[in-house]
Amino acid sequence: MTRDTNGDITFIELAFENGGSQKARGFDVALQYQMETSVGTFNSLTQATYLDSFQSADLPGVPELELRSSGSDDAYLKWKANSQLSWTWRGLSLSGTLHYLDGFHEHDLNGLIHYVRQTWIFDLQASYDLGRDIAKEKWFHILRGTTITVGCNNVFGKDPPTAATSTNYPGALYDSTGRFIYLSLTKKF
Repeated sequence: MTRDTNGDITFIELAFENGGSQKARGFDVALQYQMETSVGTFNSLTQATYLDSFQSADLPGVPELELRSSGSDDAYLKWKANSQLSWTWRGLSLSGTLHYLDGFHEHDLNGLIHYVRQTWIFDLQASYDLGRDIAKEKWFHILRGTTITVGCNNVFGKDPPTAATSTNYPGALYDSTGRFIYLSLTKKF
């Protein structure tokens, strides 16, 4: 800090210090299986993350805080998982995805412990390669590489759980959009 002759502050120099720490302990696991059959290809993919502990300290020498299941906009959950099952046959592809977010305990505005429930979200998608079977002779060059896709995220319109955070739900983990239906047309050249 620099002062002038009158004692007024004229300059303050603050250096940033990256002295905090974070320690995470857990594991990730994935399981994938593919089966070719006479009626198409079936794929299954499941991915899960288990977080046993997540500790953070903002400054050196400050005790680390356990953040797992503590309830914040980040919400370090014990379990998170996604599982997808898909089927592909002659240019047609169907898939369903299940998303799981574990529940957690938090302190509400009155300091009382509150349990934020676990959440299951289900998505569906269908796509078709127009150039595969539809595109014959004169249309082949126009439709080759063209795929139409229709899908729905959050099929059952599940709202995010209510939590005592700045956004009233753990904003980094949940989408407040609700059910979202989409249609896309993709052309590869």
